[in-house]
Amino acid sequence: MAKKWFEKDFALWPQDRETIIRYVNELLADYLKLKDENIKLKERLAMTTIKTEEKGGFKVISLDMGKTVICDWSCAKDWTDREESGGLLFQSKAVCPECMPKLLEGVKKHGEEKFIREYCPKGVSFANWVRSMREDREE
Repeated sequence: MAKKWFEKDFALWPQDRETIIRYVNELLADYLKLKDENIKLKERLAMTTIKTEEKGGFKVISLDMGKTVICDWSCAKDWTDREESGGLLFQSKAVCPECMPKLLEGVKKHGEEKFIREYCPKGVSFANWVRSMREDREE
């Protein structure tokens, strides 16, 4: 049944067979890469320490991410061991160098510049910058 559907649909595509096979293989490779990255991310998150304490009559839950750095914006990529500089702090979210250009488009469009709290200094990796902000907050 699936083969008939594919052959029928295949006839409608203007590309040749080799182009379609190459395209499907590229999609499969992308899927496998994302699956592998997701497994690594889950392993890193499993190392996160969750602390619960009482403060002023409220239950406070905090996460100690250790050295792990993950983009808080749309990509959620693991930046822990990457050396690229760039990114910014938007409200309380660490936005990686890859997500920053798209975020800035929206920020300018909606006049939300006031929510940008800080930019990653040039020459400092995004990961080290995020870790330094965590250390400052703990002091």
